[in-house]
Amino acid sequence: MMNLLIIEDKDLDLIFIKKTLEFTGEIINIDSAGSIEIGLDKLSSKNFDCVLLDLHLPDAENHHAFDLIYNSYSNIPIILLTGSNDDDLALDLIDKGAQDYISKNGINAKDLIKAIKFAIRRIRTDNKLRELNATKDKFFSIMAHDLKNPLSIFALATETLHKEFDLLEKEEMMEYLEDLKINAQNIFKLLENLLTWSRTQRKKIGFQPDIVDLSFIIKNIYELFNETAKVKNINLTQPKLDEWKVYSDSNLINTILRNLVNNALKYTREGGNVKILIESKPKHYIISVQDDGVGMSDHVADSLFRIDVNTSTPGTNNEKGTGLGLIVCKEFSNLLQGEIGAKSKLGEGSTFYFTVPKN
Repeated sequence: MMNLLIIEDKDLDLIFIKKTLEFTGEIINIDSAGSIEIGLDKLSSKNFDCVLLDLHLPDAENHHAFDLIYNSYSNIPIILLTGSNDDDLALDLIDKGAQDYISKNGINAKDLIKAIKFAIRRIRTDNKLRELNATKDKFFSIMAHDLKNPLSIFALATETLHKEFDLLEKEEMMEYLEDLKINAQNIFKLLENLLTWSRTQRKKIGFQPDIVDLSFIIKNIYELFNETAKVKNINLTQPKLDEWKVYSDSNLINTILRNLVNNALKYTREGGNVKILIESKPKHYIISVQDDGVGMSDHVADSLFRIDVNTSTPGTNNEKGTGLGLIVCKEFSNLLQGEIGAKSKLGEGSTFYFTVPKN
């Protein structure tokens, strides 16, 4: 089944295009819009595989019509429906990102369906290439900055301790050792996430299901981070434990929850609260981590799980991070065949959640 949106204001042209598509013999779910405004509204509420766009619409003309669609939905292939004198304009728009153009004067079923299929395939290939480039850039960024900087600090601190060991007071020595301990923990966490992420990219981590006790995982995560929470004077709570068993992958679930709790503690101020919650739905469990920390804007929240956007910011005690942990969580959530997301309000806190299918 192919979902197609035709944005065309002339009824006769629209009927002709629909009839032409019927002759292709393909199973196509066709929706239509008579203006850019209606087209954008439909694109926001439904997933489409391709858009056929008339360049002359009552509320947008030429470049403007294309720009309005492409700027918001560049991941959906756009094929231009042109008049006899629009070839130069269509070529300009192909340079800007349109996949193809077809003249309404000479349209036929064979060429139209071929153009649609080729456009869908090309855009999927382009999206994959963009993702691969973003993955490569993310890796080099981590190696160049996020890993190099803490290692440089670590090397400098150990060199100072080695050279001035006999001159340092006990209190000064303890300060250096405390900094080294924190820095070593940060490096270890980064390497752990980096290696895990690397294994997911090489398809070395798969879904290995067994009978999983979710209450056991939650209890262990709570005990793992409770001491960290106390040091930061944060009240960490867990739900009343019950019989929550699923046939799933405990390692994937454990890694996701560990990252979410670690992030919640990182972005919650001293004296704040972090809650681990679980809710049973007919087909899945929703495990969430709720905090009353610094929160974030809608723009940042929407970009958290994207490899091509750097959203990492220091924690409330200047804790460092790369944002890689959430990328790993997204990969693992996909392996679980569940969903992951975040709800947040700047200055009021965040709730991160993921689902674990019951079957």
